[in-house]
Amino acid sequence: MKNLLKSLLLLSLLTFTACSEDSNPTSSEPTLTGTWKLTAITIHTGSGDLNLLPEAIGYSMTVVLNEDGTYQATYTDADGQYTETGTWTEAGGKLTITVDGVPETVEYTLSGNKLTFSTTMDIEGFGTQNVTLEFTKQ
Repeated sequence: MKNLLKSLLLLSLLTFTACSEDSNPTSSEPTLTGTWKLTAITIHTGSGDLNLLPEAIGYSMTVVLNEDGTYQATYTDADGQYTETGTWTEAGGKLTITVDGVPETVEYTLSGNKLTFSTTMDIEGFGTQNVTLEFTKQ
């Protein structure tokens, strides 16, 4: 029994002394900076949710959030391609995009490589609707 106790104590000491604090830790937390591609649209209508793939409706959107706080979005639809630039900030689970001096703030969810937020949009054939947009980090 004494040998077992000594072995357990020795093993415990080795385990604790073998672990050291990493002097150069790497963060595994997801970050908002990077390139994001719109991969899913959910339109919340009075009669239920309508889930759409952007490419199925002829739409694409790519958003680049730079570390320096600048923002660029490229939209493509049936009328052509458009680019929008501005700035962005994040605080307390809220993302604020400012374009032409006009800020828009949305609450977002970030899980791994998925960024999701809800907003309102004018959608042809549907009018102004509440939508959830899901982006995948590229």
